[in-house]
Amino acid sequence: MSFNGFSHIMLNTTREEGYDISFRFKTTLPSGLLAIGKGSTYYILELVNGRLNLHSSLLNKWEGVFIGSHLNDSQWQKLFVAINSSHLVLAANEEQTIYPINPITQYEQPTSLSQSQTSFPTTFVGGAVSSLLNLAHYKAAFVGCIENVVINGQWVLPEDHSSTDSIYHNVTVGCPRTDQCSNPNPCHNGGRCTDLWRDFSCACIRPFLGHKCQYNFTAATFGHENTSNSLVSVSVGGVARRAVRNIVDISMFIRTRQLRGAIFYLGGVGDRSNSNSGSGNTGSGGGGNTPTGGDETTSYIAAEMEAGELYVRLQFNSTPESYNVGGVKLADGNNHLIQVVRNVTLVQVKLNGTEYFRKTISATGILDVQVLYLGGIPESVHHHRSIRSHSRNCFQVGSKLQHELRRTPNHARRTVSEP
Repeated sequence: MSFNGFSHIMLNTTREEGYDISFRFKTTLPSGLLAIGKGSTYYILELVNGRLNLHSSLLNKWEGVFIGSHLNDSQWQKLFVAINSSHLVLAANEEQTIYPINPITQYEQPTSLSQSQTSFPTTFVGGAVSSLLNLAHYKAAFVGCIENVVINGQWVLPEDHSSTDSIYHNVTVGCPRTDQCSNPNPCHNGGRCTDLWRDFSCACIRPFLGHKCQYNFTAATFGHENTSNSLVSVSVGGVARRAVRNIVDISMFIRTRQLRGAIFYLGGVGDRSNSNSGSGNTGSGGGGNTPTGGDETTSYIAAEMEAGELYVRLQFNSTPESYNVGGVKLADGNNHLIQVVRNVTLVQVKLNGTEYFRKTISATGILDVQVLYLGGIPESVHHHRSIRSHSRNCFQVGSKLQHELRRTPNHARRTVSEP
């Protein structure tokens, strides 16, 4: 029988004493609801991250009992559950576990109540009605195939649709399926395919994106044909501004043969009205490194090329810091993926997927972002010259920061070319 994520079978499984259920299933999805037994107590059997998980009001464990691994490998898997007055048994293929259930207290009625607590008059297979589905840890029905269902010694046959003891909802007979990731790989440009039973997903490598990794970010060229002082400016506000206050992950491809120049600046624009009066004041703690309009407290993260190497500069608590990723030359005309991550006090710098720098910094201030500059910094806010004004590079911007910036209004984006 095939289940599509909206299917279930509801069965009358009344029994005076005890309960057992067994069947075989196969799927490629890591999680989904397999069965629910409901009476004065309940049990829920799920596939969670490729493992069987049974949790129940009879157990003194909120997370329930786990068994098995990699049960979503598209092959047939056999499971078995049995519950009596003292224990439950959970088995996946050749692996089995036995676990004690909550004991019946002396204040409860004798045998009849004990027996009713471990029998389940109603069983759902492959899914459930929404009120019961909410009891599951992973609130999604099963997608895949189930066969050889036996409950309390009785076979559950797909031909018995007319039985008053069973209701079949969106269940189809048979198990037709096509491997979603078979040759040729539906994911283009080296994307990794994940089989989702009836569909697939692609994990794309940078800079590709799209359902099949068929698209890529359009590169922007700075300083093309000797164009002077070209840059991109993106205003940041609202949700994006709040999202990067303590955690930011910015990455992009660069391609250049220039040995020096600005790559990006992410931060505040400072108090422009003070830019003239502050032009000669560098501060006592090396504050002359701030790249903003005279406001020494402006927070920022910036990157630039110097002698063909990457420099990362940052400021959160009025004291600027600078870090060099030495030994890696980037001005060779090839694509290089650079990534700068700030997670509160941890700063990481990666080049082409390899971490070259990791440091815990003392500054804990927020990153109050107003603007993202790419390829240069306008002279109007580039008061102190610790970061190069412009570059002649090719950029493809992406990662988490771009995702947040995409959520800002279109009018917040503009391209600036200085004369």
